[in-house]
Amino acid sequence: MNRYLSRPLLAAALVVAATGIISIPASATVSDTKVACVNGQNAGYTTGGGGSTYWGWCHPTSGQYVRFKVEIGCQAGGGGTTDWASGSGDGTVFTEGETCWFGGVITSFAITNG
Repeated sequence: MNRYLSRPLLAAALVVAATGIISIPASATVSDTKVACVNGQNAGYTTGGGGSTYWGWCHPTSGQYVRFKVEIGCQAGGGGTTDWASGSGDGTVFTEGETCWFGGVITSFAITNG
C-alpha cells in the first residue's frame, strides 16, 4: 500500500527506527480536518498508465486528511477490496492495487471512507 507521512510524522518514525524510543516532534498536531473521498471530485482510480491493475486515489489539500478503501469489480474476475489507505496534506494518497484477471477491465468502482 502506498502511503505518505507528513514531515513531523516521518521525523518521529525515523527517531523510533534509529533509537527505539518513541518521540513525537512538538510540531506534530492533529489539527487537519478529515474530508471524504468522493469519486469524480477529489478521488477516483487509475491504472498507472496501462495494464489491468487498478489503484484508488484521493487528493486531500493542505490542512486535510483522508482515510479510505476502494472496491474494484472486474469483467472476468479478480479485483476486490483494498486495505485502508490514509494520508494528509497537499498530495495524492493511493491504495494498494487490485488486478483484473485475464487482462480484464474494471466494471465497477466504489469508495468507502473510514
